[in-house]
Order: sequence, then C-alpha cells, then structure tokens
Amino acid sequence: MATEAIRPVIALLTDFGHADPYVAQMKGAILRRAPHVQLVDISHECTPFRLEQAGFFLQVSQNHFPRGTVFVAVVDPGVGTARRIVCLARDGRLFLAPDNGILTQLLDEPGHAAVFDLTPSAEALHAASRTFHARDLFAPLAARLAQGDSPAGIGAALRLEDVVRLASVDPEQREDGALVLRVLHVDRFGNCILNAPVDSWHGTLAAWARLEVHTADGVAHPAVLANTYAELAEGSPLGVLAGSQGYLELALSRASAARKLGLHPGDILTLAAGSPA
Repeated sequence: MATEAIRPVIALLTDFGHADPYVAQMKGAILRRAPHVQLVDISHECTPFRLEQAGFFLQVSQNHFPRGTVFVAVVDPGVGTARRIVCLARDGRLFLAPDNGILTQLLDEPGHAAVFDLTPSAEALHAASRTFHARDLFAPLAARLAQGDSPAGIGAALRLEDVVRLASVDPEQREDGALVLRVLHVDRFGNCILNAPVDSWHGTLAAWARLEVHTADGVAHPAVLANTYAELAEGSPLGVLAGSQGYLELALSRASAARKLGLHPGDILTLAAGSPA
C-alpha cells in the first residue's frame, strides 16, 4: 500500500538562491494560510531561468514524495506577463507551475494526467507584485491545494496539448551512431548529468569498445564506462556512469568533470564510439 501524507506536504523548487529573503517570504505566505503543512525544499539553486534543469529536478524527485504532495516549481522568466499558472495532477500528486515548459518532462511521462488553468482573476493579478508571483500568487494557491481544495474547483481544465512544452529534451542519435546530448545539471561534485535515460542508452554505450566525449570546442576526451566512482582512479579518463537519478552522467575521480570540460547546464556535447587504439 502506498504511503499517504499525514500532514500535507508542499515541496518547493525555485531559482531564488538563499542570499535574498525571497524563499523565506514565499514560505511565510504559505504558512500564514496553512500553518500545519510540512514545507520541503527540493532546491532553490536551479540555474536562473534554466527550465529544463528545473523540470529534471521535478521529474527525479516526484516519486520520493507521498501521494497528496503539492509541488510548487517557480522558475519564471515571464513573471508578470500573460503566461498562465497551471496545475498538473498525476499519480495523486499536484504540480503548480508557470505555463512555460517547466512541466515538459512530467507531461511526456506515460500514465493518466490532467491539467488546470489556475491563473487568478484580473483583480488578484492587479493586487499582486508583478515581479514576485511566487509569494503573492503561487503561495496562496499552494496553501489552498494542500488544505484540500481541488484544482478543478479553482480553475478550468485544459487540454494537455495546450500546455507549453520545451522544444526537445531528448537525445539525438546521429547517422554515425554518436549521441548528441545536453547537460541537465551539474551537481556539487562536478558530475554532469546528461539528458540520456540509463534504461534507453546504457546498453548502446556498453556495446562500444571505446568512448569519447566531444565538447563544443572540438576537443575529444577519452572516456570509459564505469559502475562506481571508485573505479575511476585519480588521473584516469573521464567516466560515464549510470547515475542514481536514472540518467547517464560524466564524472572524474575526486575532481570536477564539469570544470575539466568547461560544461554548464544547457551545454551540448557528443558521446561517440572512440577510434581504435
């Protein structure tokens, strides 16, 4: 039997960082309306405006939370514009976010889902800060949802195909077999998590005798397929691992692969079969 939330859980994801009072004000706005909820931070260190990275954080975190959790994802370059506020309902969880593509990975997952337009009235929009919808609009909506209001009771249903999606978050395989990949995230250890699901692509790499990572500057970096970080001795080639988040990742032994390769979230690289020795 699935574990159900006893106290309502609201999980927060933003690109606000911690140097400013923005996260605290958002939490305060929720707690004033729903003082009994549990607030959990997924992260507030998303790269600013990087929607694909934020969508990845949501996707890999969702199943670790109980059903009934309300996720609030605010990476919102279009704050104050006519973009909608939407709520995705799937598998007993709710995802509140701007309609800007941040929900793409979740929308593309199999299974039943429904989405609702929760954009407040013109009067409520006028009363809110045009630059801080997270505090003035998302927080009150999250509190309502956590206290049992249904998205269908707050707003109108939308067709899934009418929700904004990012252009593509999938790897591209060239005619020569090489994979054109994007960096979804660089963790604090410098590991580069790529947009290649392990289940889809690990077998392909295992069939290659040699691996190379080609970065945008044209440099080819030798790489090896590894099972653990410990297999990568200090000074060894770059490692390609089946990461814990379900995606392939690039790593070095006790060093930053991102720093060595000059990679950041959103950067493109190519993973190819290396030339024979």
